[in-house]
Amino acid sequence: MRSPGNRCIDEAQWLRLPARAYVASIGLLLVVSFVSPSAAVGASGWLGSEALAGKSWTSGANPQVAVDSQGNAFAVWSHQPEFDGDAAIEASTKPTGSDAWQAPVRLSPSGASFEWPVLAVDAAGDITAVWHGQDGAESDIEAAIRPADSGAWTTPVQLASDEGDELGLPEIAVDPEGDVVAVWARENGVGNDVIEATSKPHGSETWQVPVAVSAGGDLAGSPRVALDAGGDAFAVWQRYGNCDRIEAATRPAASGTWQAPVALSGAEGTECAYSPRVAVDPQGDAIAIWQNDKGSGDFGVIEADLRPASSGVWGVPVALSSPGEQAQEPRVALNALDEAIAVWHSLNGTENRIEATTRPQAARAWQTPVVLATSPLREPDIGEFAEVAIDAQGDAVAAWDQSNGSNYAVQATERPAATGAWQTPSVLSAPGENAYVPKLAVYPQGDAAAVWEVQAEDVTVEAAGYDGAGPMLDALEIPTRAVAGKPVTFSVSPLDPWSSLGATTWSFGDDTGANGTSVEHTYALPGTYRLTLTSADALGNTNNSSATIVVEPAPSPAVARPIIGSARVTHKRFIATRHPTAISASRTPRGTTFLFTLSSNASVRIAIAAKVMGLRDGRRCTTATAKLRRAHAKHCTLTRPTATMTRAQENRGADSVAFSGRIGRRALAPGSYWATLTASNAAGRSAPVTLGFTVVR
Repeated sequence: MRSPGNRCIDEAQWLRLPARAYVASIGLLLVVSFVSPSAAVGASGWLGSEALAGKSWTSGANPQVAVDSQGNAFAVWSHQPEFDGDAAIEASTKPTGSDAWQAPVRLSPSGASFEWPVLAVDAAGDITAVWHGQDGAESDIEAAIRPADSGAWTTPVQLASDEGDELGLPEIAVDPEGDVVAVWARENGVGNDVIEATSKPHGSETWQVPVAVSAGGDLAGSPRVALDAGGDAFAVWQRYGNCDRIEAATRPAASGTWQAPVALSGAEGTECAYSPRVAVDPQGDAIAIWQNDKGSGDFGVIEADLRPASSGVWGVPVALSSPGEQAQEPRVALNALDEAIAVWHSLNGTENRIEATTRPQAARAWQTPVVLATSPLREPDIGEFAEVAIDAQGDAVAAWDQSNGSNYAVQATERPAATGAWQTPSVLSAPGENAYVPKLAVYPQGDAAAVWEVQAEDVTVEAAGYDGAGPMLDALEIPTRAVAGKPVTFSVSPLDPWSSLGATTWSFGDDTGANGTSVEHTYALPGTYRLTLTSADALGNTNNSSATIVVEPAPSPAVARPIIGSARVTHKRFIATRHPTAISASRTPRGTTFLFTLSSNASVRIAIAAKVMGLRDGRRCTTATAKLRRAHAKHCTLTRPTATMTRAQENRGADSVAFSGRIGRRALAPGSYWATLTASNAAGRSAPVTLGFTVVR
């Protein structure tokens, strides 16, 4: 197939319907799946579909899908609403937790036809879409951005124009920070097809001037690009000649300059390589994959090459497919664990196959291929274009189209990381339709989305969601420390891309629990507890999170010295009773009573002293003597300690201590007395309070 800027380009890059499915003047309807809140609870699996856009006359809408870490899904496609009208790039979003896709919005301007949209998403959820435009003999490359914070697509900007040349179809990649790189081929009309690239650094709204990536004089096309977490870019492409070969170039983020291309496949003339793809993990380990026709019976060998970040040098290609097969159109995916999965279509002389192989991180070697699907060798029975995607945990999804004898259906299979085994394929498209060329995207936690084109009464585009995991635990708040006896709050905002939410339960680690997205709990005792959160969706998939919380003892209340207030006696003059007053007692006897208040719990001491008449000897008051009497010394009052009563514990507030006029069994002699009250606790002793009373006969 001839395409702008490429001497030979496979159908996968154009993503037109394969020849078996071309129908002239057939409408296009875009549909995509979701599960409603009323969906029945069941096992994990692929869900149904619904209409997303109106009819289109475009025979190749080339739908693309991407997802972000918050569970939002994004789709773009080319839409021609009228038979003789221009094709436009449209997009739609399905927010996580929503049961419907939003109404499509047009991204491209009017006045030209646009095709081949591609899109990518960064860690913040910002989306970048790039597409190819054609207005008569002129073509260009355009881009638009949808920032996550606004949710609105920006006005498209032109990245490149043909300027008398022809531009090929674009590819893009984005790193987690939001650095974007776009590549395409440019044919200048004199046999010098070059790969060009431009980039937009994160935080910038300006795309840089395109630069040539391939060497001058090359005939290059079918470019692919990938970015690692640090912004290093890796491009691969097909260099045309008597026998095509695969080349690659690297652009370190530090320099921002593309390095000289290097050849990955074998020498020209002995090997013919096609359909390159590239993937890179966050650490910068890159894998390139392609189809190599080596001749001598080896028509279609799938090869892969590794460029470790540690060395920065591409290694020696290794064969992935089995000898004697005709393998073609490989795809490769690589995750943060450096685990790679490749899929391809093959013919072994008796049947068509979809095959896959895995390169575990620990083994650092490709495993023996396994067969995902087969069909008898009738042309065609399994589509040429399988797709694969893998999440951060190693859960993988593969999809392809396959004939059941009467029509083609999109099928998919999953490989859970826990088992490492591919499951029985599921049919995603509706019965009776002809469905082709699926595209995949995986969510971080194990869900997935697929889109594909369908030929039924109209040409349509459909999609399906795979609910393979429980809700994402967004905005999870689990305090690491608490205080015994004081409430602490735990909260989470579960998000599920495809299903409605089920129960959210908390186990606090002290044999108690609660239900809800925001709960409060009080730990009775100090200690270390293991808390577990479980969130479920309507299909019964769950997600768990555990954390340790340290509960500290409640602090002792602050202690202050007691204060005696409002002290008085009920009778200032009384007669000692016959009942004794206990020197130390917990029960109160009857009698005259000392009344007072305490600012806190305390022990109380009442010291009683008699008032004795004395005579003044100078400035000193002393016991009366005959000498002082003869000298007519002035009278004064002496204080003579008599007895002390204590109460071990009196409560805060109003208190009373009964006093009968006796200390034990001994009655106080008639006369005047002082009673000095003091209170004591751990913080110290109160100021004394003195009350006077008189004992009479």
